[in-house]
Amino acid sequence: QVNFDAAAELDPLYKDEENFWFSKGMTVVGFLVNNTLLEELKLEAPTAWTDLVKPEYEGEVIMSNPAVSGTNYAVVNAQLQKMGAEEGWKYFESLNANISHYGKRGSDPLNKCIADEFAIAVSYINKGVEATIADYDVDIVYPADGMPWVPEGLAVFKNAENVDAAKYFVEWLFSNDQYLLELAELDGHDYIKLIKPTMEGIDLTFDASIMMEEDLSLFGEQRAEILEKFEAVMGEKSNTNE
Repeated sequence: QVNFDAAAELDPLYKDEENFWFSKGMTVVGFLVNNTLLEELKLEAPTAWTDLVKPEYEGEVIMSNPAVSGTNYAVVNAQLQKMGAEEGWKYFESLNANISHYGKRGSDPLNKCIADEFAIAVSYINKGVEATIADYDVDIVYPADGMPWVPEGLAVFKNAENVDAAKYFVEWLFSNDQYLLELAELDGHDYIKLIKPTMEGIDLTFDASIMMEEDLSLFGEQRAEILEKFEAVMGEKSNTNE
């Protein structure tokens, strides 16, 4: 537990209520769309998660296996929370029909989309992604029906080698906006504005109102069960990456 005055300035949604962990940033998930392929296939770009299950996108959607990508596991868990288990699993079964295989790395959807292998990629979004796609006919889509997210946590581990120094570092980082701005620059995103809304000198590049409501405690509690069920949904597609 790390208690310091500046902790009260952080949005309670992105930290532990008893100050056992804090978010230094966030990973958010949206779509990448390859405009060249969409034009060749005479397809419109998806604007929402509900679009991804349309029959016309068969074979043109790629996401990573949630068993190997924490980001994509967050997608699955968040959608199940939003839709409910029954409708959520129906959704992923429908989505699976449009996916030829699941990536074995979190970066696979990005890389395969810019390589003209897939028209639509489920991918993390940050400034690094923005810079990468700048040289390609690829756009970012922030899904209108909600963006899954997962905090990039910072915590002091019990019985760590130097607990006092670690606590000092946490307090040092969050007590000075300039340090947080520099870290956001290094991390390549602007989501610290969500975590500490009073910060100046940084603005979000998307509408925060589309962030999904999530119970983070369920991410760990449900992981084994969800991954087991998702493995059954994927079938052999989980083992193919070419």
